[in-house]
Amino acid sequence: MSELQLRIDTRLDHLEAAWRALEGGDHVSLHQGFDWCAAWVACFSPELALVSGRLEGRLLFILPLEIVSGRFFRIARFIGTPHSNGNTGLFAADWTQHLPDLGLRLAKALPDALKGRADLILLDKVPALWGGQAQPLAALSTTRHQNDSYQLSLCARFDETLRQLNAGNRRRKFRVSDRKLQALGGYRHLIARDQHEKARLLEIFFAQKAARFARQNLPDVFAEPGIRAFFHALAAAPARETGEALRLDALIVTRAEGDEIAAVAGLSQKGSHLLCQFSAIDEAIALEASPGEMLFHLIIERAHSEGLTLFDFGVGDQLYKRSWCNRETALFDVTLPVSRRGRAAMAHHRLSVALKTRIKQNPRLYGLLQAARRRMGASATKD
Repeated sequence: MSELQLRIDTRLDHLEAAWRALEGGDHVSLHQGFDWCAAWVACFSPELALVSGRLEGRLLFILPLEIVSGRFFRIARFIGTPHSNGNTGLFAADWTQHLPDLGLRLAKALPDALKGRADLILLDKVPALWGGQAQPLAALSTTRHQNDSYQLSLCARFDETLRQLNAGNRRRKFRVSDRKLQALGGYRHLIARDQHEKARLLEIFFAQKAARFARQNLPDVFAEPGIRAFFHALAAAPARETGEALRLDALIVTRAEGDEIAAVAGLSQKGSHLLCQFSAIDEAIALEASPGEMLFHLIIERAHSEGLTLFDFGVGDQLYKRSWCNRETALFDVTLPVSRRGRAAMAHHRLSVALKTRIKQNPRLYGLLQAARRRMGASATKD
């Protein structure tokens, strides 16, 4: 039996060429793309553990990990995973032909390779199947993640896609929004084409989202140090043949006194897959016309002319996602202890996920938790 050889690098540039060669497959999450990881590293300067695996000299995979230190544990996780919507690692498309038991081998090889660097390997939000291919990481010790992700399969024509949903209801919503927006002076769908316009829309999104979080007395996750710079770095990354790290779309209300931006969405494209990273609306502009829904309608309609086959609303259960989606993807967390402390960290993570899952499945408990978060947010604001 051939031996799987693992190597750990600590610099992105040492692996860039091999990395970009692996990242193009549909079975590889765009969140393990080089541009995504490079933007995160540039903004946060984390300790890196870039694990590559070879069999008889042939590169089979790269796992781009960062080491984060908590109060008691050191965790090896995917780079930038706090803002990712699903992780796969980067595996050669034909890995099953060379090493069908790769997942089982990784269960032992990864902890051995990361001894002294981390206490626990935590690879979260891993789908069992992605891009039509089984994911080797799903064969490891996993826990069901507390959130699923939601997608819409795109047919050849927009009307065919709508028929997968409640087409009559979708068209009715569009007509109502269209009529209300026309009464305000009209509207248009803007896709930012240059860096200045991208940066401007991104700042408008941050302001819209901050206002909404403030109204709900919730913490603003985009205000955490480094996060805004990270998304600006993504938006500045050049578009490539395989896609675009971050594009900015907006719904513009064209009033006589001047245009107003009613909604903004940030999207990432990889191959035929288009993912919504975030979205927000200005509740002071045309709220009665459902500008967020209208923007999604226009984006998804346009995606058909771009030859895309999947629109992804990402992780998290929301009513608007369910109204648009015909696919729900279960995600899993891989936990591999490296040290004795790592066993305690694994138990803590699994207990935390189980508790979050139970709360989310109980509307009363979830409502109480949200109310408590709002009270804490209000208290923090006063302080």
